[in-house]
Amino acid sequence: MKHLFLIRHAKSSWKEPGLPDHDRPLAGRGRRQLKLMSGIVRAAGALDESVFCSTAARARQTLRGLLNGQASPPVEYDADLYTFDYRDLLDWLLQREEERLTLVGHNPAFEDLAAYLLPDAPGHLPTCSFLHIELPLKDWGALAESGGRLIRFVTPKTVGQ
Repeated sequence: MKHLFLIRHAKSSWKEPGLPDHDRPLAGRGRRQLKLMSGIVRAAGALDESVFCSTAARARQTLRGLLNGQASPPVEYDADLYTFDYRDLLDWLLQREEERLTLVGHNPAFEDLAAYLLPDAPGHLPTCSFLHIELPLKDWGALAESGGRLIRFVTPKTVGQ
């Protein structure tokens, strides 16, 4: 059985219009989202092993905020995860061997990946969303459309209620 945790980056800032997309930092709202989500993500075991993060500033800051200074497994920052196309993520996943993977990255790639893997995918993944997907696979190479099961879907808005 494989487990895939998807964490969309927290709300980013658009205050500097000339700043390259890759370099955009988190907004104040994004930092507040992390305070709501950190305990939930950690309790789900998403930060216990095999954590991979986009190289974008907002994704790296999201991961740091979720870790909140606590110990974590080694984190790998991968430029291939700075993508907005779910097919890039599928190709990346097909090469993996880990039982449990956590990805910190971007929409629309995460929304589209969830829609591909889940028959009951959430329609929208707001910033700082967290998904836990269970996949009845022995090998990531066997990924198939609608083959996963949604275990948990949490957003800052649902936590704040």
